[in-house]
Amino acid sequence: LRSIRENAFAARVSAGAIFPEFRYFNDDNDPAVAELQKQAKCAMLSVFWTMSDQYEAFTRSQLVSEQLSEASWQDLRSWLDPMVEDLDTVMIICTSILVSAVCQIPKFRKQLAPGISEHSEIIRHVLENCPKVLPSYTRLEEGPRQLLRACLEHDFNLERFFSAESPPACLSVLLELMKSQQGQQDASHCLFISLASSVMKLAGSMGDKSQEGSLYMTQSRFLKLKVGLDCIAKMDTEGLSEKEVYYNMLQEHAEACDLPFEASDPDSIAAARLACLTDMTDGTTVASCLRVLTSEDHEVMVRHLTADGMTQRPAVALFDAPAFLQKSAANPEIGLSQAVRILLRVYKVAAQEFEGSSRGVVVIQCSQLVKFASDFVGSAKFQDAPFELKLIHDGEAVVLPKVWIPVNNPTVLQSLANEALDLCSLMLKSKISEERFKADIDRIYPELSYFNPNDQRHRDQTVSAMLCVFWLVTGNHEAFIRGQAPDKQLSRQSWVWIQDWMLKEVKLSSEAALDAMMTFMAIHALGKFDEFRETWRCLGFLFYWFVLTRVVLTKSVYFVLGLLEATQQQ
Repeated sequence: LRSIRENAFAARVSAGAIFPEFRYFNDDNDPAVAELQKQAKCAMLSVFWTMSDQYEAFTRSQLVSEQLSEASWQDLRSWLDPMVEDLDTVMIICTSILVSAVCQIPKFRKQLAPGISEHSEIIRHVLENCPKVLPSYTRLEEGPRQLLRACLEHDFNLERFFSAESPPACLSVLLELMKSQQGQQDASHCLFISLASSVMKLAGSMGDKSQEGSLYMTQSRFLKLKVGLDCIAKMDTEGLSEKEVYYNMLQEHAEACDLPFEASDPDSIAAARLACLTDMTDGTTVASCLRVLTSEDHEVMVRHLTADGMTQRPAVALFDAPAFLQKSAANPEIGLSQAVRILLRVYKVAAQEFEGSSRGVVVIQCSQLVKFASDFVGSAKFQDAPFELKLIHDGEAVVLPKVWIPVNNPTVLQSLANEALDLCSLMLKSKISEERFKADIDRIYPELSYFNPNDQRHRDQTVSAMLCVFWLVTGNHEAFIRGQAPDKQLSRQSWVWIQDWMLKEVKLSSEAALDAMMTFMAIHALGKFDEFRETWRCLGFLFYWFVLTRVVLTKSVYFVLGLLEATQQQ
């Protein structure tokens, strides 16, 4: 690792020359697998950069204002000394990264661990029943192999800990891991292997976006990571309990936010954890979000934020809550206070859903709330937005927001109208690229966010219909036919006829007319969306009144719609 060049190392990793399991990622039809492969490769490269002390390579893709400092780089390498100085440890960590990634491949999970959903249980099942499918694991000698197995089966999410998404009970797995080893030295080494693997996986976690260094390990993220690692170390060196380690971490963050912290005060713990979740340095703003709640709601919020998952069960872990809170705080239509009230409602619904659960911790996935907060432009109160909790299994659920909220704020509507006309003007002048068009329509036509992840087909068809309008208006015949079979492609002559017909008969020559067509394309498929139709069936006449007043439904428009839908499968 210290003598090989980066390109050669990356090529050997990708080819499976070092770790044969890398060939398992060769599924071009699944974007999720390609994403996993890039993340695993970037994690391996992070090991390489760390081992060979390549600071410039590690940080080259980071913004200068966010870049990991050289002092922090040395701190990171110093903490990783046991890995840097021992090639056997490097091999265990690399294998840990790879096995963890492979066990996330959907086909691998389905075929080798059917019916099992939790990641640690999938790993346990594979290592117990079919370890030979992981040659990088089985080729290790007995001692290192057992050490690695212990680390893999005691799955710990480091980022969920230091961001405070998980409650104190998440640390129990590390205590169990250390207790599984014989002697203090083995316990300490096993803890290091587990944490170092997590650090390297985090360093590579944005590898699907770029493998030119670690996009993830910026200065701010490293400082939070370091606080978490320093606190966890006290489990090993000082014998601290899970709650003591967790409160140490909260205290560090509270002090950075100028918040008072007292481990015996539930209000203090709740404020510190919320500050950690928001990743804000303004403790006053965070504390005020709790203070403005009614006494009853304040009590509920504090109870959930302080539940440890051990004596207070079940505790609710809100995964992706930090991203949701940060997106909400950045959106002028929402703000932090309304986002906190949404989380309060999620806590309440989760408490009802999992009442009597034997689990210490139940997980609520909030990833859909992140996108909702990012795209929200409604004039209704965000905190009152409807949502449902969809059960994944007996210990996990996902929040699905109802994204169709009426927009009747004149300022918001005018802003959307202006942006739409600007977009249409650029289309008519052929001064906008397809990439920018696709990026802009999500914002300008917010109805595209109404399709939930389970109805991707209708959303794809809608976007494709809008692209057909784009290609026709901008005269891009090659893009229009690129998905068609060569012997069935639309001829250039027919293409010219369609364009001439659209100009003279449909009259798509003005920004307003083109916006009307784009609006129709954006909303016409919503009637096929069961959940939307059921929600609005009592107000259906209002929806169609809107369509009739926004778009002139002539035979020409219907003809265009049929034409576009016939081609939108490309």
